[in-house]
Amino acid sequence: MKIYLAGAFAAYKGYKDWRDYVTEQVKQHEFHNPLVDSRQECPMEFTMDDTMAAIECDCMLHYRAPNIENTGGDYEHGVRVGAYYATGVPKPIILADESLFPYPLCTASAKRTFANLETAVLYLSLLQSFDDDGPAINAVLEFEKK
Repeated sequence: MKIYLAGAFAAYKGYKDWRDYVTEQVKQHEFHNPLVDSRQECPMEFTMDDTMAAIECDCMLHYRAPNIENTGGDYEHGVRVGAYYATGVPKPIILADESLFPYPLCTASAKRTFANLETAVLYLSLLQSFDDDGPAINAVLEFEKK
């Protein structure tokens, strides 16, 4: 699966950006990283690149970091939801929301919502298919019990 990594550009636990953490931890999926895969030179270019990638990827991981302005990730999340309603093609959103006030439109439209990035990464590292994500969910729940 190709996963779009939506969210603010933000350091995470010693990584320059949280996307570096995700791509290091989850090896079996391919990623669209806007920092690398979108033209960042001007808004006209990265807006179109990000919009098309958000629509075309198989799913989206949207990370809402605490104490960070999250408008960009929320925009990409909205693009994804709009594409679903326009085409009828379901492409899941996985939301990892560590902000103090989860944005209701994001939580309501996500297939899976996690309270932190680490748990979302664990889920994605175990995920084989959205057709049957039960094994990944059960593994995360077992991990939580430990």
